[in-house]
Amino acid sequence: MNNLFNLNPDLDAALILTDNNRLYFSGYHADDSALIVFKDRSVLVTDKRYYSEAVKNNSFDTVLIESDLFATIYNILEKNRVKNLGFENNILFNQYKKLTEYENINLFDISLSIEKLRAIKNSYEINLMQKANQICDVSLSNLLPLIKEGVTEKELAFRLDNLMRLNGADKEGFETIVAFGKNSAVPHHKSDDTELNFGDVVLIDFGASISGYKCDMTRTFAFKNVSDKVAEIYDIVYNANIEGINYASAGVAACDLHKKVFDYIDKKGYKNYFTHSTGHGVGLEIHEAPFVGFRNKDILSENNVVTVEPGIYIDGLFGIRIEDMILIGKDGSRSFTGFDKKLLIL
Repeated sequence: MNNLFNLNPDLDAALILTDNNRLYFSGYHADDSALIVFKDRSVLVTDKRYYSEAVKNNSFDTVLIESDLFATIYNILEKNRVKNLGFENNILFNQYKKLTEYENINLFDISLSIEKLRAIKNSYEINLMQKANQICDVSLSNLLPLIKEGVTEKELAFRLDNLMRLNGADKEGFETIVAFGKNSAVPHHKSDDTELNFGDVVLIDFGASISGYKCDMTRTFAFKNVSDKVAEIYDIVYNANIEGINYASAGVAACDLHKKVFDYIDKKGYKNYFTHSTGHGVGLEIHEAPFVGFRNKDILSENNVVTVEPGIYIDGLFGIRIEDMILIGKDGSRSFTGFDKKLLIL
């Protein structure tokens, strides 16, 4: 909270309405609620579903919604003589319209400030994401014996989601992607009833969530047989991934990290088949700042957590992607993802 007001010294308070930002500033989840952040304290405005539990939390005060959420918020702001109020620009239109009706209160967009704060992880966040990655490593190992001819993409995705929960995850971090054969050439393929056949590429992109914090990893395998072309492209993607991880460090521009990976793939003749950015930040959201692509000139900072996920996709045939989640350090980076990424023939 102190950092938020250091970035916005003119604010009297900040109103947090989105779920992930409310969780970030309070450590507490409550649907259809609001968090009002002051310089010396915060107030959760919530309904009877959460009130009795929320009052036990020592990190904020709790106020029960009277008849209307925004009327209750305004009463608190008026009582505390708030004139300058920070808000998030990704709230719903009807929520913003309500805010503009508040008398004698000036609104200030603090979304960029919140994005900057969330991009640099503290030890609590790092530990949760590291644990989520460990759950993914174990769960993928548990899944391998189930990858057999005739199994469908949807069945494997379902089994992997269950394994993550059995191994300690609250839930999956996002919709699990399992893609066989030519489906692996679609970067965000939606798993379907396609059955696994001899010689297929198997691409698995998934993540676990713990206390709201996510992880993200991708591994690609060959089933029973690997063609020379698959082996060639796998080797390129593997080395591009290593190049990116070795180059990543505090002080490096996000666009330069992407260029390092892109240039390696370009040198091998496959630049037209690498169709997305090198990576993205991960935290309470699976895609958040900093984004690692050509357009982002932001400088990576110590304790950013980003993915490095080069991919080459040959339409109608197969795709290869290898994704690790890394912690940016002062003089390099450290991978959270422990699962072996050398080509494995199942």
